[in-house]
Amino acid sequence: NLKPLYIKATIDGIHNNKFLVDTGTTINISPYFFGKITKANGMLPIEIKVGSNPKATTFFVADANYSYNVLLGGAWIHSNLCVPCTLHQKLFLWNNNQVKVIFVGD
Repeated sequence: NLKPLYIKATIDGIHNNKFLVDTGTTINISPYFFGKITKANGMLPIEIKVGSNPKATTFFVADANYSYNVLLGGAWIHSNLCVPCTLHQKLFLWNNNQVKVIFVGD
């Protein structure tokens, strides 16, 4: 499956429906990004809530065009104990010894 994995989440209390989960990047980027070398304008520590799991996350902010609102990279994936599955368009999230399945569009 070549479709990107987009999920809905809440960022600083504001609901957003275009978070790209990307296993190929190690950092989190928001909100402007080209996919090429771009100087970061700064770092933004903010709370992200996926499902019922809130987590403090730091983003690099870059001035560029983008096709998503936020890119959640390996740092976010690993710190949240997530397993992204692009084939089935799901994100498996471990929380308190339970597995929560986040479906694309949920």
